[in-house]
Amino acid sequence: MSAAVRLVFVAIIAFTLAACAQPAHPPDHAETTAPATVSNADPKVAEVQGVLDSFAQAQHAGDTDALEKLIHPNADESFVRREIQRSVSLASAPIVSWSYYLADGPEQFLSTDAIQHLNARDVWAPEIRTRYAYDNEVGHADRPATLFLALHGDTWLIAGDTDEHAQSMGVPRKQWSGPWDFDVLSSQTKDSQGIRFVLVAPADMDERLAEIAESLPTVASEADGFWETPWADEVVIVLATDSAQLAALAGGFGNDGDDGNHKGGNIAAVAIANPATSASPADGQRVIINTQVFDTLSADQRQATLKHELTHVITRSRTAPSTPLWLKEGTADFVGRTGTSIELFDGAPNAVRMVRQFGPPDSLPRDDHFHADTQSTVLAYELSWSFALFIADEFGPSAVRETYFAIAETGGGNEAIDRGLREALGIGYAEALTRWSMWWANNIE
Repeated sequence: MSAAVRLVFVAIIAFTLAACAQPAHPPDHAETTAPATVSNADPKVAEVQGVLDSFAQAQHAGDTDALEKLIHPNADESFVRREIQRSVSLASAPIVSWSYYLADGPEQFLSTDAIQHLNARDVWAPEIRTRYAYDNEVGHADRPATLFLALHGDTWLIAGDTDEHAQSMGVPRKQWSGPWDFDVLSSQTKDSQGIRFVLVAPADMDERLAEIAESLPTVASEADGFWETPWADEVVIVLATDSAQLAALAGGFGNDGDDGNHKGGNIAAVAIANPATSASPADGQRVIINTQVFDTLSADQRQATLKHELTHVITRSRTAPSTPLWLKEGTADFVGRTGTSIELFDGAPNAVRMVRQFGPPDSLPRDDHFHADTQSTVLAYELSWSFALFIADEFGPSAVRETYFAIAETGGGNEAIDRGLREALGIGYAEALTRWSMWWANNIE
């Protein structure tokens, strides 16, 4: 590829989002670190853990009287009201377990104003995690919490939200939000062909929830049939009303638990999970759908989006954290678009335009191309998908699956990619790129 072509990743020929929408899904992501728990040998730690246990029990039960007794009397009234409403909404969710634990991590940021306002002898903002599971869920979700505590007399009580105070000082938002943070919830459980679907949405989205639930069995069956690998056979789907809610439910794109730097934007769906280094990185998986964008897609695009995200759910336990994004996202797009009417020229218009102007590519996108500006990100997705199309055309659709596992189970790096390609396709990395380039030239002709 010439120098001019390489620059296209950073500044592609101008195009409008109307001609090609931003990818319906940001790069798949999971948290990259798994905090260890703190020993309860320290009396302070043991006492605070006890307060967190009681607070979680009150929240889960919707016991607002017990909840208020565990909140510091000088806590902001807005915080108290929010926690009460959160508890009421949480009680409407199909959650069977809900807890907090102290993690062995750095203390959280607190503003001077927050400490002075409480008029407390001591304030503590340790790293706290939320652990919860939906009905019949295998494993549990593990997410960051942003509570902090303060002494009232000699008793530790919940005193506020570190994230709220950090934002007031210009520190980026860190908190992950659950659907109960926005509204009372409606839920639905659906079993089909051995796969269980747990769907959660704001209470006023019952009809939308039912429509998406109706489409899931076919989509999940197709994705499951392609991969032919054991997985939890359970999918948790959470509906968001708009892009801001999507970003909050996913942990805040560009913050904790994100491999990318999207801020919600024009994203239709995203798949999230527990820390990649946890005992089971396939636990705590959620597919979050931004209905504001999802509802604007065609039937084929919706099907492709759902299968794309389900691919991340199905393959996560066999995908090393260092797996290159061109493999993860290109393969997910291939599975998503298989069986739809989306073909190369309408599914990758910017890559087609690039090849016509500068010639075929000779390298795959780097991970940072997926986190760049919208234009570079779109091109990275299109080229990655085209590499999967090339493999399917030259070696058969099953070779896409074999290539994925041969590389993803060991992770990235040119040597690992070369070994994986030789194992799956019988050719090395350099030859695969050369043949992909020729495939592009032939398709353009």
